[in-house]
Amino acid sequence: MPCSYCRSAGRRCKMLAGKSKCSECVRRGRSCDASANAICELDRLLNESDRLEREEESEELILRQRAEALRRAQAEMDESLAKLDRIRKAKRMVFKKGREIPDGGPEDSVVSSSESAIVKEAQAGGAFGVVDWGAVFEDPELADFDFGTPLAVPESVGGS
Repeated sequence: MPCSYCRSAGRRCKMLAGKSKCSECVRRGRSCDASANAICELDRLLNESDRLEREEESEELILRQRAEALRRAQAEMDESLAKLDRIRKAKRMVFKKGREIPDGGPEDSVVSSSESAIVKEAQAGGAFGVVDWGAVFEDPELADFDFGTPLAVPESVGGS
């Protein structure tokens, strides 16, 4: 049963077990005439609050685990899609190169052109140091270029 002050003021009378005054009477410095019902009600509220806190923590843990599983699944899915895109691109390149092969043409030109295509693809992806030297030296403009012999290093003259 609430104390007379809480009842007249329309407030909830909250009292801890082992205390002789409710929270409102303690705050106001008054005497309190509350009964044990106020204690039971506050204990019930505290117990319910503790139960809800534990349930919230449990659900939050489950939610975090599910979010992590979802992130892993999304990463695996992204990886699979990227691999599928690479396979499809390679497949299109094979068919494209197959249509470009002249009848009776040498197979070496197919290999070098596919290597050049791979190099171009790598450069488009940001690999700037990749150069297809075979294609460079097979260039007709460079066919007659004389790269010369290495420079001779003059022997040092003098004594010690």
